[in-house]
This record gives sequence, structure tokens and C-alpha cells, in this order.
Amino acid sequence: MGLLISCPYEPDPTDCALHDIRKRPIEERIEFSKQLTDEEIHRIIAIHKKCLAQKEVKKHP
Repeated sequence: MGLLISCPYEPDPTDCALHDIRKRPIEERIEFSKQLTDEEIHRIIAIHKKCLAQKEVKKHP
């Protein structure tokens, strides 16, 4: 749920898979999250972890 609010790395990176969802009102984001399957949640978290790892490499080469 926290990833639907903001990215812990930067406010709302435009290259994030959740960027467009974060533009929606909080109520819509909550409803969106309730409709996700466990598989979709795990996929979003995996994408997020990969993105953070790539940003850390760029920050600390």
C-alpha cells in the first residue's frame, strides 16, 4: 500500500510502474489495491525492488 502513496527513493519518479496510479485520489488508490491479486502485488514489489537497486547503482557506482 505504501508504494501507492509514494516512492521511498524519490517523490514520484515518472519511470515508475505506479506513477500514473499515484496521480489518482487516495480513495481510488485504496480501491485499486483491494482489487490486486497476490501475484500482482508480488510483481509490483519485484519491479520496485529492481528499480531501487538500479537507482542505488547509479547513485553509488
